[in-house]
Amino acid sequence: MSETVRIRINDQNVEIEKGRSILAASMKGGIKHMHLCGGRGLCSTCRIRVLDGKENLSQMETYELVSLRGHLCLAANVRLACQTRVMGPARVETIFPTIGRLDFQGQ
Repeated sequence: MSETVRIRINDQNVEIEKGRSILAASMKGGIKHMHLCGGRGLCSTCRIRVLDGKENLSQMETYELVSLRGHLCLAANVRLACQTRVMGPARVETIFPTIGRLDFQGQ
């Protein structure tokens, strides 16, 4: 059995397997989270702001670092949800507007 951790996205708690992405947590929780490239780290529309628990998130890899700090010059607490892995409790918020919940069949 894999270990789960709790992450708070916007105002909702989501339990996710340790090592999964924040974008995966959003999907599991039915949170509408923009991701135009399908979570491949190409578009940066899944950007999040880390409010708490930065130490419980994966380190930023070169690709994400160049995209967010080099090309876009965004603040240090901004990450790509598709590239950020959850290792422990954290609190984040989506940057692009999201409204409501998505209801998934079978989950």
